[in-house]
Amino acid sequence: MPTIKKTVFYSLLFSVVMEFQINVLIKGTPANMIGVIILYSLLGLITYYSFPKIMSWFESRRRGFWAALFVHGLLGLTVIEWSIMGNTPWSTEPFFAVIAQLGMFAWWGTVATMPYLLQQEAARPFKKKILTLYAAYALISTALAIPFGMAPVILLEPPVYLGFFYFYRKFSRNLP
Repeated sequence: MPTIKKTVFYSLLFSVVMEFQINVLIKGTPANMIGVIILYSLLGLITYYSFPKIMSWFESRRRGFWAALFVHGLLGLTVIEWSIMGNTPWSTEPFFAVIAQLGMFAWWGTVATMPYLLQQEAARPFKKKILTLYAAYALISTALAIPFGMAPVILLEPPVYLGFFYFYRKFSRNLP
């Protein structure tokens, strides 16, 4: 059974690494991390309620799971990235835009989905693999961000967060 405390924790876990790299290591603005922690804590609180609510609109838990993931990913992409941050598909080179948009969609989908997924019995068989993959990503991308700046942060996030879709698929297959 998901708890608010664990949901907020996982929301922070899957967001704070890249935010730390950008705000502390690259921009040198550690005070921004206070706002980051507040923002993702609030998002965790919201998704604690919204993720299962969206799932409940569907007869099938599988369809509800995918719908909740896609709704959260699209809302994060369009509302936060495009409207607030200005990271639209037209704000960068076309080839890079596709990768960036997919990465941002996967990012927001993961920030909402992982807190739900990791607290479910159906994820138990691969929970350790998810956390190991994420830990490896966190260590490697942080180590590379120190000497190389933003490039490894932006180039490593999309494949890792899109890679989580492998686990989403496995999880959804375990749902009744």
